[in-house]
Amino acid sequence: MAKQFPFPASIRLKQEKRITQIFREGKLHRLAIVQAKVLPSHGETPGFLISVRKQVGTAPERNRLKRLVRESLRRHRQDLGAPFDICIFITRRPPWPVRLAQVESDIRTLFTRLGAKKKPPEDS
Repeated sequence: MAKQFPFPASIRLKQEKRITQIFREGKLHRLAIVQAKVLPSHGETPGFLISVRKQVGTAPERNRLKRLVRESLRRHRQDLGAPFDICIFITRRPPWPVRLAQVESDIRTLFTRLGAKKKPPEDS
C-alpha cells in the first residue's frame, strides 16, 4: 500500500553548498523540541535536512527522533504554502519520552510561521 504523502529522497537536502547557505543566511526558528533554519527554495518543491547532535542521546534515541521528525514532515509537508529549504536540527536533550504529537506540534507551528495553507474546517 503506497503512502499518501511519502518522504522521498528527492526532497532531502544533500548539497553541501546549499546547506551551508541555509545555515549562514537562513532565519532561525526555535521551537519546543526542534530548531530550524529556513530559506526560500530555489526550486518548486521544499527541501529538508534533519540533524541530531550526538549529545542528545544514544544512537537509538537519535534515530527515533529523526524518524519522528521525518514522519511529521511526511504528514504535514503538503500544508507548507510556499517552497522553503528547511534544516531541522535538535541540539538539546528533550524530555523523554518524546511523542509524535509533540514533534508534529513543532512542525505545524513552524509551517504556520512560514505561512502554511489554511485547512478547511471539518464538517461535524
